[in-house]
This record gives sequence, C-alpha cells and structure tokens, in this order.
Amino acid sequence: MKKFVDLGMMTRVPLSEHSGRYEYVLTKKGRDFFPTYLALKKWGDDWLAEPEGPQVVFKDRTSGRPVEYPPLLSARGEPLQLEDIEIVAGSGAVPFNRKRFGGQLAQDVSVKPRGVRGVRSKPVSPKKR
Repeated sequence: MKKFVDLGMMTRVPLSEHSGRYEYVLTKKGRDFFPTYLALKKWGDDWLAEPEGPQVVFKDRTSGRPVEYPPLLSARGEPLQLEDIEIVAGSGAVPFNRKRFGGQLAQDVSVKPRGVRGVRSKPVSPKKR
C-alpha cells in the first residue's frame, strides 16, 4: 500500500473509530488506472482462473449484470491485433528512444498525463511526477 501512496494512486486516511488504523482511498490518478486494472483482471480470468471460473466478478450496481470488457479497436474500428501496431518515438522521447524507434516523432499523437500543462523546462524524476 505504501508504494501506491508513494505513486500518488492512493491516500492514507486515519479511521476515526480506530486510532492508529488507516483507510486507503483511491486518488484521481488511482481511479484513472481502473480500466487498466480491469484489462489485467480480464486477462487473468481468461488465462489463469480455475475451471469453475474467476474468484471475483464485477457487476454493474444498477443492472446487476457483469461488467463487459470493451475490445480495443484499431483506428479503422476493427479489433486491434498486435500486428496492427507500430511503435514510434513520442514527443517526450529521450534521444536513446528516438534512435531506437527510427528517429521519427509521432506527428498525430500527443499524450500527456492528466493535469500536466505546458512544457517542462527541466527533467523531472519519475518519483516527483
């Protein structure tokens, strides 16, 4: 849990009814990770679950139906296959990765962590992000 707190994915909140005990609450960053967690869980359920099925199932609170995992789609709207992917250096690529991925920067893709504005004037270590 400490690692999740250090990464800014959770906060540690004291429990008023239990001195010295804490509740761990997802931050916005942690909530944004939830779709990734669901994708990892689906993979685990598909490949590692016992023949009887998964240990835990997520259900929609309103309908009571199991959560459906949407497929990843290509830019053409077709199910995404590994062969459809090309890896290119992003706008934040360091020289090593620019060289590694052909020196071309992605022209149509700009991905920034939520809440980041403008351009950083100096590098920030991963622990400070």
